[in-house]
Amino acid sequence: MTGRHALGASLIVTALCSVLLFILIVQGQSRFSYVLDDPYIHLSMGRNLAQTGMMGINAKEVSFSTSSLGWTLLMVIPHFFVQDATFFPLILSFLCALLIVFLTSRLFSSLPPLSLLCLLLGLAALVPLVPLVFTGMEHLLHIALLAGLFLFMAKNWPDSRVTTVPFLPLLLFFTLLPAVRLESLFLLFPLALLLPGFSVIQRLGLFVASMVLPLATGVIFHRFGWYLLPNSILAKTLFAQHGDPLWLKPFLFPYKLLRTPHLLVPFVVGGYLFVTRFHKIQHRSMVFLGMALLGTMGHLSFSQTGWFFRYEAYLVFTYTVAFTFVFMEIPFHRKRLVIPLLLLLAIFRAISSHGAVVRASRNIHDQQLQLSKFFAGARVGVNDVGAISYYAGGYVLDLWGLASMEVMKLRQNNAHGGTPLARIAQEHDIELVALFPSWFSGRLPPSWIPMGQFTIAGNIICGDSRVLILATSYKSHLRWRNKLHIFFKTLPERTVHSFFVQ
Repeated sequence: MTGRHALGASLIVTALCSVLLFILIVQGQSRFSYVLDDPYIHLSMGRNLAQTGMMGINAKEVSFSTSSLGWTLLMVIPHFFVQDATFFPLILSFLCALLIVFLTSRLFSSLPPLSLLCLLLGLAALVPLVPLVFTGMEHLLHIALLAGLFLFMAKNWPDSRVTTVPFLPLLLFFTLLPAVRLESLFLLFPLALLLPGFSVIQRLGLFVASMVLPLATGVIFHRFGWYLLPNSILAKTLFAQHGDPLWLKPFLFPYKLLRTPHLLVPFVVGGYLFVTRFHKIQHRSMVFLGMALLGTMGHLSFSQTGWFFRYEAYLVFTYTVAFTFVFMEIPFHRKRLVIPLLLLLAIFRAISSHGAVVRASRNIHDQQLQLSKFFAGARVGVNDVGAISYYAGGYVLDLWGLASMEVMKLRQNNAHGGTPLARIAQEHDIELVALFPSWFSGRLPPSWIPMGQFTIAGNIICGDSRVLILATSYKSHLRWRNKLHIFFKTLPERTVHSFFVQ
């Protein structure tokens, strides 16, 4: 019976993915595009590692541009056989979505059939599974591993009060999860603290296991001249423009929680349940709920939310699992008001997330994929390096520093832009630059020559709607101005462009 309802939910997920995939390919004129530029970074790094033995966005050049070593290593596999593996992250994400449905159905196999089907569909809407498939990122693999962890714990913890969870397999989960998403630490640390029946030495062992792969990865890249943390994390935290000081971030937790209703509602409900049932702190459901609550506090204090529903998706899944276990233990009259509230939240999140897939994919198609065609074979500097590094085939300088260490050091020293940035571009023989002017207000190198700009319509995902294209020298300007004029004529009709006459 459980398998039948898991199959039903999986068929619904498959149908939605199929419909959206058809729409995206049609709107891209037979060319598929993800809803983010980021999956192309993983693809570039995977291809370069497979073909040159160096993990970076440029061939034979190392860059610590990924916060998910596990996902990037998976991108290596298809590039041993093909040059273009665009659909591999999509297929892998889809399989992870189905795996999440299957593992969750096994986790709650004791539920009545209709309740189980509603839970699976609600989970798909809340996470949300289908939109995350089209990110082509590691988030669904992360959630699938979490589902495996919860299932493993539930199977070995049949009684609500006494834990018999084997230590060594648990150690394996603590080791693997941070290799997929570092945010796993926000859940694993509370779990190591709350899990009953473990000695202090075992808890310390779990802490150490969770840090092994992130530290080892950082040390390896540090030997190549990079920081111990990925630049993609540092750019959003320590070196973020107009960012908050690190010491201040935990104090901003209440403000960030109020701005995130899909975490605010479960946090308030979960907090109430945790306080009123604290006398059952050693129960399985309370440990899972404590993980979700403390994980939310850690994530909102030191990480981000949003950017196409993905950063906090693992917390939404954890709340879903924790609430289901709690609701299985309490009488109906105590949850009759909470369930409709969570149902409304699921409906709202499903509508907003699924509706954004087509628009976000169109944005990436109109901006990043178009630029990758124009820059074919050229040495360029750009804001978003993903699609351009994967498709254009030339050298790419990351003007925001995520994949270029020299630029990140400029940001670290508050010298980003102007003559120092122009010098780095000259050292790498950069001919053309495409950037978001709003990101470089008043800091553009005076030697760069504006050639033209174009603006995409209905932007919801790109760093800016407007892209400014510049030549780094007069020689490059003469070489590329006619090509740019032709390129503008090939842009989708919904874009607006202007060519600067010099």
